[in-house]
Amino acid sequence: MNNIWILAVIVGFVCLVPSGAAVPGSPVCTWYFTGVGCSNCADIDPLVLGDWLETYPDLVVIEYELYEHAANAPVYDRFIGKYNLEYGIPLLFISPDHALRGVRPITGEGPTVLNGTIGGIDGEEGVLHLDSLRISVLEGSPKLWCRDRILIRSGAGGDDALLRQVLVADDVGAALEGRVVAPREPIVVKRSGSEVAFDHAVRVEGWIVQWRGAPLRDPGSLVLPTPSGESRMMNGTAPPHTLPKIVALAFVDAVNPCALAVLALVLLSVMASSAGSPTRVLWAGIAFSVAVFLMYLVYGIVIVSLFSLAAEVAGMRQKAGLILGSFAILLGAAQLYDARAAGTGKSVTGMPEGFRSIVSRLVASISSIPGAFLIGMLVTVFLLPCTIGPYIIAGGVLSPVGLIASLPYLLLYNAIFILPMLAITAAAGLGLGRTELFSAWRKKHVRAIHALSGVIMLVFGFGLVTGLF
Repeated sequence: MNNIWILAVIVGFVCLVPSGAAVPGSPVCTWYFTGVGCSNCADIDPLVLGDWLETYPDLVVIEYELYEHAANAPVYDRFIGKYNLEYGIPLLFISPDHALRGVRPITGEGPTVLNGTIGGIDGEEGVLHLDSLRISVLEGSPKLWCRDRILIRSGAGGDDALLRQVLVADDVGAALEGRVVAPREPIVVKRSGSEVAFDHAVRVEGWIVQWRGAPLRDPGSLVLPTPSGESRMMNGTAPPHTLPKIVALAFVDAVNPCALAVLALVLLSVMASSAGSPTRVLWAGIAFSVAVFLMYLVYGIVIVSLFSLAAEVAGMRQKAGLILGSFAILLGAAQLYDARAAGTGKSVTGMPEGFRSIVSRLVASISSIPGAFLIGMLVTVFLLPCTIGPYIIAGGVLSPVGLIASLPYLLLYNAIFILPMLAITAAAGLGLGRTELFSAWRKKHVRAIHALSGVIMLVFGFGLVTGLF
């Protein structure tokens, strides 16, 4: 009978303990959404992913970086929807009652909330503890920070018990002892505005474990090959399907009748001013094309940066596919309209009438190769209305991977964009064809060019809207 009473007292006491109270030995997990390149995140990352890890040894930060890891955007969207939060980063989620967004709430309220939560004082509902976290099934590309170590997803799966032990063990090497692991060079982990280096790293199933301090005692006997997708996930580069998107968009832009017409005017002007000298025509055309390439590269950097800023300020990233796809469909429909309206002066995607006279005067003033370069830079401003559509879509596609990772794609895009210019320049400068013949060909096939561009943009747009691309 006494045993029954003792059991009853224990059960009653357990029932009185708040469900969210911290359990000794079970660290508190927080969710942290940030972005490399976000100015506010640059103020908070060193705190949440640095100082607090030393101040709170029983804190685990589950980081989702949004700008360089496109796979994390859906996780962020579902999180926002589930808890009815406002978009914006940095976002530190401790519990449904304490979702702190922005610099002031995190720096002001964060320590107070963490002191109460980790100390087991507040007993909040909805606080996640490490012993309840299934690390192996976390979505996207998370990083888990705790004390002087980090877990980085590099593939699928994982041993939850082992991963939890690695995060809380006093000696990481001891926790991994006897396990089959693959030693590797540590990855320098990027934070917004800074980087974090670690002394040691191993790969365990679908995760990379990095830490500071004592090395691994027993490095294991089996060195596993690095998965093909690991480097892409670690470096924040674009997914494989990005390349065909950029190539398709660049092709549509490259055959734009507006840009080709301006090039024809440039070559005709140079030929008139140089008495038809093939060498001058060749170098002037190259100078013009290089100027267009450089200016459009600058425009591309601005476009990608603006998309990233819009995603940070207005939370656009969750709707990027729908917005870009809808724009591509409208652009495709406009190209099909121009295919029917060619020659009537009612073009939707062509250069505005007011710009044409300005461009004609600028081009007519070309009298030298440096002049062709300078005019090329100026003319790009007037070309934007008729060529910027595909470029805007390309910038939106590239923005989730970050500016640095976008640069090779921007270089490729613009190389394709000026390729017809260089081809026509070579043909005229080397005497392989006359500019007048090119102008006649362009006018004859302008409907087909618009129609082909329109079809490509429609297919591209529907693919983005439906999620097929």
